[in-house]
Amino acid sequence: MQGSGIRDQGSGPPTPRRRPRPRIDRRNGILKTILVALLALPSLPLHAQTQSVATSRCGPFRQVGNFASSKILECSGLAVSRKNPGVLWVHNDSGGEARLFAVTEDGRLRGIFPLAHADSVDWEDMALGPCRNPNEDCLYVGDIGDNFRERPQIQVYRTREPAVPLGGAPVRATLVGTERFECGYPDGPHDAETLFVDPATGTPYIVTKEPEGSGGGVYRFPGGLDSGRVATLEKVSTLPGRSSLTGGDITRDGSLILLRDYFSAYAYVRPERGEIPEAFATQAGRIPLPWEEQGEALGLSSSGDRVYTASEGRNGPIHRAECTHRVPRGTTARSSAPDRNGFE
Repeated sequence: MQGSGIRDQGSGPPTPRRRPRPRIDRRNGILKTILVALLALPSLPLHAQTQSVATSRCGPFRQVGNFASSKILECSGLAVSRKNPGVLWVHNDSGGEARLFAVTEDGRLRGIFPLAHADSVDWEDMALGPCRNPNEDCLYVGDIGDNFRERPQIQVYRTREPAVPLGGAPVRATLVGTERFECGYPDGPHDAETLFVDPATGTPYIVTKEPEGSGGGVYRFPGGLDSGRVATLEKVSTLPGRSSLTGGDITRDGSLILLRDYFSAYAYVRPERGEIPEAFATQAGRIPLPWEEQGEALGLSSSGDRVYTASEGRNGPIHRAECTHRVPRGTTARSSAPDRNGFE
């Protein structure tokens, strides 16, 4: 859609009630002791249940900055810029303007970019992927949160990644030409906080956040994106034991997918010549994450050699770790039996 401003928030449908997010009581000494012990563990290698398929190591994490702008209060999504070296894209959680922030790795604000004709009901994650022109990079934003599981439709926005000046005062520029893609689940509303985009096809993937004890579902847009219709998402996998995923990303070559919850990240390797859903049929490697009060955001550099995480809250911290990944040729997924790999 073309335009030069942001839709009046009062003109859209009523904003669903938003359940307060559970906060971790940092006064609980037992919990803190357990978390410190977990974070002290070395990164674990990826391996299949029956064969070694890859090795992925990230760490140690170190804090590289804090969000300096008072406008960034609830960082929920993060993407590592491809067009602007040293720039991270972030956005707030629900309830604010439909806008993106460009910051340096140490958290200094470089720009505020409202999305033209976009709403912000419950933005939860963002990603980079190809534009309609596959030679250009676009930013994708997922308005996919639904704590009460009552939204019949959710939205994904796509807009061309702009240039960000690293010098001078922060800029403010509306991102015109933003496209809006409506979608719904085939099995009723879900809450979700994770979005990533197939780097080859531009297909958005959404991973749901489910009640404790349930596995998150992996859904994708069927076929090409069409802003003129409401798409019914296709379920392609279930992730047993992964009920509280809050963010994720994929490398530019599509070989590695990283998903996170509040304490750990999980690395899934895409089998050679395999499709993205097949990555979730492999055994994930666990990567302990740094302590963050309400850590939800995660972003990978294009090659996957760096991973960034961020937390909600004023002056929230930004963490970074160096990563190494080895994916042997001929990597194959485990058996596709439903009771072993989570496919439905």
